[in-house]
Amino acid sequence: MSAPITVEAELAAMFTFALKNSKRVNVKTNCQRVDGEVFYEYCSLYVHSDSKKVQWTMGLKFLAQPATGKIRLETLSCFATP
Repeated sequence: MSAPITVEAELAAMFTFALKNSKRVNVKTNCQRVDGEVFYEYCSLYVHSDSKKVQWTMGLKFLAQPATGKIRLETLSCFATP
């Protein structure tokens, strides 16, 4: 039986990969309003390489309240590109 994946484990895996594969790591966030949603915004946190030779991007997408930091965990998803 395996343990469920946690946000902490995903973030740790992302940053471990990033630090092993790049001399410098870029981290960006952004949030945008969603039609029909009063309190939450569609947000993403992504980490990416600044290398022109080996490029990769990975991160998390989710609905959140940026002012409070509250995240709707059921909307959390991961993404990655080689």
